[in-house]
Amino acid sequence: MSASASGKHEECYSAGKVFGLTGGVGTGKSTVTEWLRALYRLPVIDADEVARQVVEPGTLGYWLLRMWLGRGYFRREESATESRWVLDRSRVAQRVFADAWVRFGLNALLRPLILSRIVWRLFLLRYVASVKTPILLDAPLLFESRLHWICAVTLVVYCRADQQRERLRQRHPEWSDAEIEQRIRAQWPLERKLLRADVRVDNCGERVAVRERVVAAYTDAQAIARRRAKRRENILFGVVAIALLLVFSVATYRGRHLQPMPFRTRWDRPAPDTKG
Repeated sequence: MSASASGKHEECYSAGKVFGLTGGVGTGKSTVTEWLRALYRLPVIDADEVARQVVEPGTLGYWLLRMWLGRGYFRREESATESRWVLDRSRVAQRVFADAWVRFGLNALLRPLILSRIVWRLFLLRYVASVKTPILLDAPLLFESRLHWICAVTLVVYCRADQQRERLRQRHPEWSDAEIEQRIRAQWPLERKLLRADVRVDNCGERVAVRERVVAAYTDAQAIARRRAKRRENILFGVVAIALLLVFSVATYRGRHLQPMPFRTRWDRPAPDTKG
């Protein structure tokens, strides 16, 4: 098989499939997402972006948070045309990462809204746009939110623990060490995610080396998606074959051992004996 034919064969099995990408905070997941978008032109659904959209002013998520958190976690935003109350994300983050009960309630309120919007976007990309490539779902809480059930393959980005904390200090110098630890503990441990992942992406080292690992990880993900698609096809073929065999066996048994019942109308019935 030629290289072009092999590539088309790969696209046939991976087109429209969801590749879930996750990782710990500060592990460089966004960098890997940009590599995959640039190298393979993958459509990306960013779960963080969706989470911001579901709490925009006027949405159902916005009013649910107003009832759950209260007005004190919103600030007035002035513009040239209007004045509105928007979510104070920094204050909400401080409360959520410090209080597990508030975090649980926030997830219970917003998770169905986020999931429904993600599923709707997947539907549009797969069945309306008919994309010919996999769809990348970038979700920090992929396993925690049970989003991995809609993914054909899951990828986890990881790095060393000291490198993870150093990246967070550089990206958010206003965060204290305690706040960094709160955000890391708010997610699953990275080791637990690595155990659940199909493909692991090492984001340590130089940029060129990371790029090569991303290419290798994408190739592995496509191979896994192809094997699973073939397995599903074989299972479906086996189920259909067994069902047809059962139908044929039942029909053969009825034809050999059961006599057809005579069909009589009321005109064929014998007349009653009136003598005597």
